[in-house]
Amino acid sequence: MGTEGFNGIFFFVGGRWVDLNSSGAVFTNNDPDLEMFQILENLITKTHAAGGVVHFWYSGDCSRNQCVQAGFGTNGARSDGEKRLLRYIGARLSPLPGWIMGYGYDIVEDTTTTDLRGWGNYLRSKMGWNHLLSARDQSSSYGYSFWPEADWYSKGNFFNGATYTDVAGVFDSDTSTPHSFDERWWTSRINENDQRRLMWTTMMAGGVSAIWGSSGTAKADPYVDPNGFKTYFTFWEDRTMNDFVRDNSLSNGYAIRSSNSSNFIFYATDTTSIAYNISGAPQNLPVIAIDTKKSYSEINLGTKPAGSYTWIPPYISDWAISAGGFDGVVIAPPTPPKTPSGETLLITP
Repeated sequence: MGTEGFNGIFFFVGGRWVDLNSSGAVFTNNDPDLEMFQILENLITKTHAAGGVVHFWYSGDCSRNQCVQAGFGTNGARSDGEKRLLRYIGARLSPLPGWIMGYGYDIVEDTTTTDLRGWGNYLRSKMGWNHLLSARDQSSSYGYSFWPEADWYSKGNFFNGATYTDVAGVFDSDTSTPHSFDERWWTSRINENDQRRLMWTTMMAGGVSAIWGSSGTAKADPYVDPNGFKTYFTFWEDRTMNDFVRDNSLSNGYAIRSSNSSNFIFYATDTTSIAYNISGAPQNLPVIAIDTKKSYSEINLGTKPAGSYTWIPPYISDWAISAGGFDGVVIAPPTPPKTPSGETLLITP
């Protein structure tokens, strides 16, 4: 979807649920804004038709009057006003495939687990079709306990990005549930080059999604160089497997392999060489390399028997090597129930 290859749009609603023209998404009215709901329906429908998913934030920062308490006096689906809003969301948006919703940002100061359970239970009871819901935790630990019933575990507190160790720690804290860094990792915080590298890092460390993008006033401007982002999605489209194991002992960069050692991915930045060890392979493997900074183009390294190798690229860059057939099949984790059109709502990296 789009020149960069991303499969979704992020949209913060906040006070706009009840006032389309709300300045700063401040809650100023208790009644659902019908014009706003029409806009949201159009956004979801058009994004889904283009092959994408919309990620909403429901509420915002109470210190800026963006939270539901500012409009309804309380949260957790305790007030008649918020219950009415949630019924509107259930009636008008839940029949539409192609959206997920996080509770918002800066919510831990004014929102408890009990509040989230009240909100989530009431909204889910009013939705005829399931959509993924979550709430961003701000704890410094890698584990998640803010809302145990969330459909994915959402981590904040990583304002300027995350390290490989951070991603691995979050992923390993609970491998039965999808994870996301729900900070806004935009170019105002992380430049294009570091965003692209961090996308590769999150995949090589286990597979954790995030909110990416470029900075803009009314809307996000295109990246200056979208090619590397598109290359990322093209590369992983048929190479994302549920049984990948981190094994950096196999390379001078990052390495992952399938559990049966039939498929390998290697990645290194600013490198003049990549060591790749496929000695555990049960058969000969096709091997290709790509420059992750440029438009997608494979360099055929041949078919290799099990063994340890070093490849010298033609120039210094951020390189990835794929070894294995991958059978052209993506092996995805278990997914939530499907929407009426048969689409499965799944967070992708």
